Amino acid sequence: MKHVFLNILFLVFLFALSCGNNEKTYTLEELQKDNDGLNPRGTYFWDEFGGLRTQYGLNEKESMILGRWVELESHVSGNYYFYPNKLFTIVFNMHKFKEEGAYLAHLFGVWDIRNGRLAVKIYSLLKYYSPTDSRPERYEYMAVSPYEVDIIDIKDIDSIGYSKKPFTSFVFPKEIRRCITIPDGFRKGGHMVRSLYSILVITDSGEPEKSYDLFECFPEMAENNLTGLDIVTNPDIIYKFFGIPVFP
Repeated sequence: MKHVFLNILFLVFLFALSCGNNEKTYTLEELQKDNDGLNPRGTYFWDEFGGLRTQYGLNEKESMILGRWVELESHVSGNYYFYPNKLFTIVFNMHKFKEEGAYLAHLFGVWDIRNGRLAVKIYSLLKYYSPTDSRPERYEYMAVSPYEVDIIDIKDIDSIGYSKKPFTSFVFPKEIRRCITIPDGFRKGGHMVRSLYSILVITDSGEPEKSYDLFECFPEMAENNLTGLDIVTNPDIIYKFFGIPVFP
């Protein structure tokens, strides 16, 4: 009877371990499943911006990180953006400040791979103010006490552009943790897939064109040799690339 009980415990342990592991694997074809064809998944950053690669000297593991990462299962977590100059931003939707009528739009930091793990250090954020009859939409920069967020073990990033395990739950700055309302259904972590551009079919030229989203500004960053730390600690640069100031 004792042996039966121990065997049951062992099976329960294996089941819990497998659930906690939560590892998924995909082929490149499977990554494109249920995609509309206008938002390619897995795109390698240097296939689109290869002319600037030598300026940064990133190794292959670092290069795998570059791009926008969105959730595979759904789209209820933030979108993560990793730039070659080590700039990082995560974009949120509908995280409302309780007292100010503003929303959390971006967190900004720098990323790095240390001891085999991808981590970011957050330095600042942007609040978004929706337009009113008397005021157009605006953003407000706020510096926060720098803090680190561990994202994922680099071995769990597949070279074709997805995370075999979920990204770690993201931690909000302590300065705003009690000041925002997290929307229903929001998940802080999930299996993520890399993307870089969308294809626009309605354009001035009449031909399909690529839209690189927040990476449209990357060539200008490169031209001015701006590092991630240069950007995240400078409100004027943040406003230039990511939003219009509340108080111009």
